[in-house]
Amino acid sequence: MHSLASKLDGMNNGELNQLIDKKLQLQTLILSE
Repeated sequence: MHSLASKLDGMNNGELNQLIDKKLQLQTLILSE
């Protein structure tokens, strides 16, 4: 758990936002089918 938290801390906001955007895109694709 601690390693995951430190990984997230190490990521900059840009990378985190990209991951969130991809997740939202996948969710909208699934919902649209």
